[in-house]
Amino acid sequence: MLKGGLMVVALAAASHTTMATVAVARGFALTQNRVPAPANWRPEAVVVDATSQPVIDALLAMYGGQGVTKPELFAADVVFEDAAAQVVSLRELQEAFRALKVTSPETIAWDLVSSTVDEAERERTLDIDLWQRYRLGKAFEVYSRVVVRQGAEAGEIRLVQEKWNNADLLWTYPFPAVRRANGLLSYVLTSTFIRT
Repeated sequence: MLKGGLMVVALAAASHTTMATVAVARGFALTQNRVPAPANWRPEAVVVDATSQPVIDALLAMYGGQGVTKPELFAADVVFEDAAAQVVSLRELQEAFRALKVTSPETIAWDLVSSTVDEAERERTLDIDLWQRYRLGKAFEVYSRVVVRQGAEAGEIRLVQEKWNNADLLWTYPFPAVRRANGLLSYVLTSTFIRT
């Protein structure tokens, strides 16, 4: 019985690893939606409305390696997801962006693509193009479309979705479950082993 149980665990781990690899590889490989970083970019050239500015500032701090500096802007059950992982709570979000510091993140450029309010859904959506540089031994650059959803009334950020190369996340089973499992595993491992 124990041998059979270990076999099931090994198969589940292999399947999980395969699905995670497929999702991550797809996020980086689909480059047809990639937007090149603007030449001679200056932050003061980006026009941002007063309502969007605090959200932009919070995201730039997060992606710049400062962690979640404005926790009051986020819902307690905020969701962050990218092709690799999904975290569900302010605590998990804080840990994910605390751990990101080990990659020495640097924002190359950003642009507010759109800011819309959906009265029916009672939410506000920001689409932000973000060009980042990370270092894990060697420096590499990532372009992402970051989608932020806020409650239209309270303004709490409820969702931050990062789409590498602006490639949509995979939504068919088992990909959402794999992202969530990765988020939980990452939370446990980084909070235990990564010191910043």
